[in-house]
Amino acid sequence: MFSIVGITAYQSGSSSPLADLETVDLVSIVTSGIYLVAELVCVVVIGRWIYRVNKNAWQISDAMTVSPGWSVGFFFIPILNLFRPFTGLRETWQVSHAPADAQDVPVPAIMRLWWAGWLILGVFGQLSFRLSLRAETLEDLLEVAWVDIVATPFDFITGLALLWIVRRLTETQSHLRDHSVFE
Repeated sequence: MFSIVGITAYQSGSSSPLADLETVDLVSIVTSGIYLVAELVCVVVIGRWIYRVNKNAWQISDAMTVSPGWSVGFFFIPILNLFRPFTGLRETWQVSHAPADAQDVPVPAIMRLWWAGWLILGVFGQLSFRLSLRAETLEDLLEVAWVDIVATPFDFITGLALLWIVRRLTETQSHLRDHSVFE
């Protein structure tokens, strides 16, 4: 958002400090660095959580087909990352709710919402990345910034859906643990 304000101020000839493109560039670099660090922390934390809940599900049912390692690893493999991570989390959800009858457990709509948001964000991310690679003018940079802004509500909703999934699945597995299912 800051980039849009700064570039627009510069283009209109404003004498505002926001019109200084070096300031806009510096703020963009710093905020991008902070965002990158936060993103990496989230990847590690959520990856560890997915691994752990999947491992727990393996301990209570033979219905699992996606291993703990692959439940995380599939996020990083092109093509497979479009559907296999969802399969792993879906199986984990189902087994955690009914170890003996996992296939009969419905997948909550919010899990599908999370996955749809994840895929949509992947499209926005690719679009933003590719536009930024070919950006040569201020208008091109504005276009990239607008793509990122349009993606923001999807990011927010996807994050909230994931938090709901984490909370519910953790509670379910904690309840199982309290009843001595896990060693």
